[in-house]
Amino acid sequence: MIVSKTGYNLNSTVNFLNTSIEELRKKRFKDKNTVDKRTELYLKESLDSIRKKLDSSAAYLNYLKVSEKLYDITNRDEKSLERIKELEAKKADFLSKMNSLRNIRNSVDSRNFDKMISPSAAGFDDGMFSASVSELKALYAKKRELATIYTPNSEPIKEINRLINEAMTNSSGSLRNVYNVYTSEINKIDQQIAQASSELSTYPEKQRKYLDAERGYNMIEATYNSLLNRQNDSKMRLATNQSDITVIDPAKNLGQAPIGPNIKGTKMAIFASLFALPLLIILLGSLFDSKIRNIKELVSVTRIPLLGVIGNNSTDNMLTVLDSPKSSVSEAFRGIRANVRFLSGEDNKSKVILVTSSVGGEGKTYVSINLASVLGLSDKRTILLGMDLRKPKIFGDFNIDNKFGISNYLTGETSIDQIINKTNVPNLDVATSGPIPPNPSELLMSERNIQFIEELKKIYDFIIIDSPPVGLVADSYELMKHSDANLYIVRHEYTEKYMLKMITEKYHNDEIKHLGLIYNDYVAKQGYGYGYGYGYGYGYGYFDEDKNYKEPFLIKLRNKFKAILNR
Repeated sequence: MIVSKTGYNLNSTVNFLNTSIEELRKKRFKDKNTVDKRTELYLKESLDSIRKKLDSSAAYLNYLKVSEKLYDITNRDEKSLERIKELEAKKADFLSKMNSLRNIRNSVDSRNFDKMISPSAAGFDDGMFSASVSELKALYAKKRELATIYTPNSEPIKEINRLINEAMTNSSGSLRNVYNVYTSEINKIDQQIAQASSELSTYPEKQRKYLDAERGYNMIEATYNSLLNRQNDSKMRLATNQSDITVIDPAKNLGQAPIGPNIKGTKMAIFASLFALPLLIILLGSLFDSKIRNIKELVSVTRIPLLGVIGNNSTDNMLTVLDSPKSSVSEAFRGIRANVRFLSGEDNKSKVILVTSSVGGEGKTYVSINLASVLGLSDKRTILLGMDLRKPKIFGDFNIDNKFGISNYLTGETSIDQIINKTNVPNLDVATSGPIPPNPSELLMSERNIQFIEELKKIYDFIIIDSPPVGLVADSYELMKHSDANLYIVRHEYTEKYMLKMITEKYHNDEIKHLGLIYNDYVAKQGYGYGYGYGYGYGYGYFDEDKNYKEPFLIKLRNKFKAILNR
């Protein structure tokens, strides 16, 4: 075993190690002497007890000789008697050792280690047993210490109890193995004695009585001699005892170089930590981030065509195309208008464009209003239908009364002309949702609604349907069967990734045709400050919002470095 210690002073550390080992040697030597003294005392007490039995047996044997006049038994089978005497002497030795073994086992079971005798008194020397007993002593001492701090049901006490049970199992196993060996040997001896005694049954009763008494005396004498031999061994060990710890190479001061601190290693560890920490933060952020945060991620997750990217609307007004026609957001809607025509096809027929999203708040109605406005401004007869019957919205932005709407028409209360409203946008009409009905799904999927759309196709070039979110209800999936183009709105840093799973599966399983994505409310955190629109690359001042644009400090610094490198 190698014992080592680190410290701040070499001489102090060397002295501490050597002193500690020396004290440990003394402690182990003292413990061995204590055990051997207890063993000697135990053997002495056993000898005193056996001596009394031996004297009593001798007196009885003499009594038989005198009273029965059995001084000499003729025709004795001396060979069988000597064999029996030898076997019974062995049995007496094993029985004596088993008594010592029981004494040791009782000491272990009762935790009375201070009175436990040496295993040599029981005729065995098992290193595993000695190690288990030493471990039990240490564990019980530790438990007494923990008991002053923790409650009986606390985890530290439970753990120490588990370790005690393991050590008890090991020690009991060692004793049980020795006990089984002794029992097996005694059983063999009993069989041999029985065979040797079978020939003595022919002796007269008085002679057999004397022979039995003589055998009893011989067994007690053998037990006495066995204990006496073990007592002599114990005295010899006590006289020649040495510590079982031998120091092969003591600690020395050889002018060793310090092992720490490892300045170079510490510096490398610090630099590695500083480098790894941002990567770890990014990794954890990406693992736990469930929202769509960039265009590349959106396209790679869905593999659905991206029709356009719409920037953040910084105003409360949803009519961005009308109020800010030169803004990047307005330009983005114009780009979407062109892409929608490619998606739906150019056949000079009326086009039905359905707009939906995963949940509310992603900008579905905002996109519907502004896309309809862009189409109307391009001299196309357009109507915007508020078919999100559960959550009417569009009437407020156009200052239209929502008293009569699509829900009234679908229930047969009004005609088409009564629900169509003119707006300030040229060529743009609006049919609001109307009062919230008790059965919106049935109305939207009814044959009357399909006929309603077919009637509008005869009047308008484009029909924009602001439909319910597909993540909440399935109405939009039914309406998609009658549309020419379907726009799915995904909001930057708002839409959850898992929400796109259903629409993606339906698209790739060909359950939905003519589907395109609109990435809404996008604000790039690099570039020249906006990054939305549709990637046109216009210079500063092209859009209205560029008038108040201030280039960020980091962007200025980056541009200066680029300018220096390009010289």
